[in-house]
Amino acid sequence: MRKAVNRKLRRIYANEDFNSAATLNGVLEVPLCAGSGSDVNIISMEMLEALQVTDTKVLSVKLLESWKGFAVESTPIYSNQVVKIRIRLQTRRSSIYLAFSHAT
Repeated sequence: MRKAVNRKLRRIYANEDFNSAATLNGVLEVPLCAGSGSDVNIISMEMLEALQVTDTKVLSVKLLESWKGFAVESTPIYSNQVVKIRIRLQTRRSSIYLAFSHAT
């Protein structure tokens, strides 16, 4: 199942020259858009739901107020949930482990 979910997510989120990945909680590999300009780590609801299927310990917390962040060219991004996960960034050259990250 994990491989099927990964293939589906890559098909949805990755472009043809996909060569970088992020691994969430050591169980779900998703495409990485390095240098997106976001001021926080952001995952989609689809990625969160796929992660919760493979890692049942992942819990999201609904925020009292929607959070507003910014990505490339000051594009606003909104979230109403937060989740605490481990993220490993994998590029062709190396792996980078981020301390517990709050992703929305």
